[in-house]
Amino acid sequence: MLVMVVFFIAFRWIHLSTPLIRLFLLVLILLLMPTLNFLPVWFALSLLRFRLPSRLPMMFILWMVAMMVVIIPSRTV
Repeated sequence: MLVMVVFFIAFRWIHLSTPLIRLFLLVLILLLMPTLNFLPVWFALSLLRFRLPSRLPMMFILWMVAMMVVIIPSRTV
């Protein structure tokens, strides 16, 4: 449920305010820092700095968050 809310909020804001997206992602990454593998996320954030026309960096970040929040904890049970 939380992941769906994150996806919805990110996709609603992605075309409205790029600085707001960056702030949202920064807060999200800092909150999930203990569980994230930080290097792929840092790479995706550095791609955002180039203002690419595609949504690929954002999709990569959201995919990483979904993997760490939903799929990996369910495998450890």
